[in-house]
Amino acid sequence: MYSGLFCFFCVLLSLGTPAMGASEDEIIDMETYTIEALESVLAGDALSFTIKGNSVPAYTVSKRFSPFRVVLDIANATFVEGVKRDSSIIPTNDFVTLQVSNIALEETKITRFEFTLADTHTYKVTRDDTTLLVTFTPESSTIAAKPPVAVI
Repeated sequence: MYSGLFCFFCVLLSLGTPAMGASEDEIIDMETYTIEALESVLAGDALSFTIKGNSVPAYTVSKRFSPFRVVLDIANATFVEGVKRDSSIIPTNDFVTLQVSNIALEETKITRFEFTLADTHTYKVTRDDTTLLVTFTPESSTIAAKPPVAVI
């Protein structure tokens, strides 16, 4: 009985202290997603948009209607100096536009990528480690199109 009580207090004590001797500032830094690059590639009627960061992002994806929009929210995101974040990131096309904005909440800040998408296209959001990839392809395509790949 006493050993169970001892283990319970040990767990409580470990939850109240920073992990592995890390300072509070280091813990806050681990929660920040620093966007190091934004890249887009237009290939015919398909577009890929890549967000490269320094850590695994905390993000959500939602849909809005009239007009149809794909909303990608990233918590606690910051940008490396010099990263463009205006609508010129996306090459001129007939099916997708982008608006980037910041939303300040009480406990966190959100960086919002809002893609307005034509009815002719569909989207897919995938994460590969610290990178988010958003692809836009024609919806009526009968051939499985590979998303365009950025060449750096």
